[in-house]
Amino acid sequence: MTKSLWIAVVAVALSGTCHAADVQTPDPHWSDCVFAPTATTADSCNAIIQGGQETGVTLAKAYFYRGHAYDLGSKYDLAIADYTQALQLNPDPSRSAGLFEYRGAAYANEKDYSHALTDLDRSIQLNTQSAISYLVRGQTHEAMKDYNGALADFDRAIALNPGDAEYLNARCWVRALAEQLDGARADCDAALAAKPGYEPALDSRGLINLKLGRFQDAWNDYDAAVRTSPNGASWRYGRGIAALRLGRTAEGQADLAAAAKLYPNIAESYAGNGIAP
Repeated sequence: MTKSLWIAVVAVALSGTCHAADVQTPDPHWSDCVFAPTATTADSCNAIIQGGQETGVTLAKAYFYRGHAYDLGSKYDLAIADYTQALQLNPDPSRSAGLFEYRGAAYANEKDYSHALTDLDRSIQLNTQSAISYLVRGQTHEAMKDYNGALADFDRAIALNPGDAEYLNARCWVRALAEQLDGARADCDAALAAKPGYEPALDSRGLINLKLGRFQDAWNDYDAAVRTSPNGASWRYGRGIAALRLGRTAEGQADLAAAAKLYPNIAESYAGNGIAP
């Protein structure tokens, strides 16, 4: 039941750090480096880097986009190395906020939370209006079980980007973990009002309902998520737990087994949040 939102950072613009429109070069590899699917991106960016024709900020862009490709492929150590190269080649600190943000997210995915927080602090110092930096720093605090730190960052993220379902759900989830169940429900309800049927928010509200002993409501939330996204291990497992609580043993066990096939560590993840069959 891990909320892996850090990867969302790679879908966000770099706040002026590395835009394709900035690249003024006839090298045909640039198109694939910037826009192609992940595997081609890494190969094309690598060809630019090894070609030896680019320097300075333009070379930094190639390292960034290759790092981005590695990030999407969960090769976080390689992504960190490339983001580091891009930072070293980028002489303008005002254009580095996004790079610190991305490297911080990669460190967080590597569970290197100390370096993650250092980079995310730096990103926020350079760009105090980056809601995604607050979001990722909040998730890092969450992973460290510093729920107060996480909530403070999610508050800032939501203030900068009010009404965003992802941000509201992030705060809902941490409030649920911190047993602030009324506030958590309000956030999940707001997230679902902003984005009806949003599976992560249904999953979070399902957890709240399990904690409150509202097992039919929990089943309804998890079932709604399963119906739109049947391969979500978290909501499939949650639906199984709710079915067991309702005395529907065969149905519940079938869901637990299906969830374990999708994500073998799902039972351990739920147990870490205080929920077991």
